[in-house]
Amino acid sequence: MTVSSGKRGVSADVSSPEGEMFDSRPGESVEEISRDMTPGGTERIALAEDDPLIRRTLEHLLTDLGYQVEAYANGQEVLAAMSRDRPTVALLLTDHEMPGLTGYELAQMFRAEHPAVHVLLVSGCSKENIFSGGQAKDWPPFLPKPYSLRTLARTLRNVLDGTAPE
Repeated sequence: MTVSSGKRGVSADVSSPEGEMFDSRPGESVEEISRDMTPGGTERIALAEDDPLIRRTLEHLLTDLGYQVEAYANGQEVLAAMSRDRPTVALLLTDHEMPGLTGYELAQMFRAEHPAVHVLLVSGCSKENIFSGGQAKDWPPFLPKPYSLRTLARTLRNVLDGTAPE
């Protein structure tokens, strides 16, 4: 499976040759992959993704890696939930291209209220294509689409452990 986005929206390709998306061997399960990669974790993750298929897929993949996932369709839902229940999440994983608040805007608002919570922003666009001004200096850790399951798992672990570049 590959996850990507562009000017025409977000797409998910579930038929990946030779397990390419997952950096795996044909027929290898998520559990088998997760045993061979950087460990997942047990932390709670708030996931903001507007595409229902991608949101459900990521929720399942992250759960299979051991994480507890709270999935939301947009930034407003995340902010509302986090204002009701003081966050016990360790990380906000957000897509950038969403209606309403962008992932970057959500990250900035979320960090202002919850500075101890880590943020990982994903996008099919590069940082350079999204920002032309000085905003990029405040950019949270970034994962470009498409990404593999192993890359996602390693990046999440690095961000949670504080070893990901800002």
